[in-house]
Amino acid sequence: MLHGTPDKDEFHPIVHYANRLECKPGEHFGPRIISDYQWLFVQRGAGMVRIGSHRYRAQAGSLFCYGPGMPHSIQADMKEPFVLYGLHFTPSGYLSDMPYDLRGTIIAVSEEQLLTCELTDQELPFYIQCGMWPLPFFEGLVEEYNREHKMSPMLLRGIITQLVALLFRWVHSKAYAVSPLDRLVESVKEQLMQKAEQAYDPSWLKQWTSYSSDYISRLFKERVGLAPHAYHLDKKLQAAKRLLEQTDLSSTDIAEKLAFGSVHYFCKWFKRFTGEQPMKYRERTRIL
Repeated sequence: MLHGTPDKDEFHPIVHYANRLECKPGEHFGPRIISDYQWLFVQRGAGMVRIGSHRYRAQAGSLFCYGPGMPHSIQADMKEPFVLYGLHFTPSGYLSDMPYDLRGTIIAVSEEQLLTCELTDQELPFYIQCGMWPLPFFEGLVEEYNREHKMSPMLLRGIITQLVALLFRWVHSKAYAVSPLDRLVESVKEQLMQKAEQAYDPSWLKQWTSYSSDYISRLFKERVGLAPHAYHLDKKLQAAKRLLEQTDLSSTDIAEKLAFGSVHYFCKWFKRFTGEQPMKYRERTRIL
């Protein structure tokens, strides 16, 4: 249900839990996995949402949805912690399944599991910057959930079904137009990925856009959650991992291919970000 249009004949959602949380400065949840689906809607404030190896800068109007088994973590900003609406649900089920014990569905995972999780296209989390129009629906979900009336499960199903229908209509309408700045950031991301094997050059940003490097850096970090240099390093790390996993190149050859000054620096850099030497990583991952 995260990609494309949900099947109307199979979408009979069951709300497990709904709440509104005013986070404390720096408050965080996870890394963890859950056994159902969760929506997060940011009413105000800011923070960071990490889902697998993907990072998102969350702000007012951000909406996230991720499913069972997706490692994720959530951290509020220190200066302007966000206010979140959280909704746990399953896309289909019986109303008699209520009430639902949420405690058994949340499992802690390690930071390494979060960082090394590579999501496929089908597993990529649903994220949009949709503005504040969904707020009344999340307010209604929390209010009805807390009412605990015998008809609440049916009413909760009605509210979330209406929200999903309006959300998909909104996403596929002309109202969901990507802004020029969003397209600019996506273009910079693509070019940084293409240059992952080269040494980072700050002048790239000015070459690729009509804006100053400082402005593009701020814009990029605001939308991606990482500065351009850090994003480029992340892609270089992924390239190094692929070369270790898929080729027989030596550490010296990989260091040269990825434009490191020396194999010593490459090995030290790789261990800093992964916790192990390149050849140890190859030995651990290349097991049938």
